[in-house]
Amino acid sequence: MTERRDPERRATRQAAAQRVALREARELVSSWRDLALELRRALIELYVGQFLVDVDPFWRDVREEDVVDERGRIDYRAVDARVRDLLARKPYLARHDTP
Repeated sequence: MTERRDPERRATRQAAAQRVALREARELVSSWRDLALELRRALIELYVGQFLVDVDPFWRDVREEDVVDERGRIDYRAVDARVRDLLARKPYLARHDTP
């Protein structure tokens, strides 16, 4: 019997195709989320690198969640506060570039 005559069989195939499409969409969303998280961390490091000779001590003291808002965007005020705190404790980390 053909799918045209067997609606149950057609529905089963359509459901299977939708499950595959859903799985592929979830994988794509996951991939984009991972990329966004990498880019966010890189932006934070670029910003912090303006003030510190090495960003590693920043990450030893700060979790990424401490410097992002509830929507996942970088909270530059929080980053600034953490950098100031770190420089108050370890002034030798300050970048002293000359123009």
